[in-house]
Amino acid sequence: MDYLFLFISIFAIYHASKSTTKRWVSQGLWFSWLVLFFLIINLKLELVLLTENIKFIPAFALVALHIYNLVYCQCDKECC
Repeated sequence: MDYLFLFISIFAIYHASKSTTKRWVSQGLWFSWLVLFFLIINLKLELVLLTENIKFIPAFALVALHIYNLVYCQCDKECC
């Protein structure tokens, strides 16, 4: 299930970063995805012992940034 979320979210981030008007939102989306990716890989390989619930922090950050992007950062036809 984690890998499915990563696969779907990378496409959502790609499309969201193309249409956002704020650069920090795009950077935050990619950073949150990278953190989530490394946490999921770490949890599967058990490199560093962390609680499994730690992966929800970047996942919720992705959701929050996507919602913020949808509400405040959509460009008009001129900038796309």
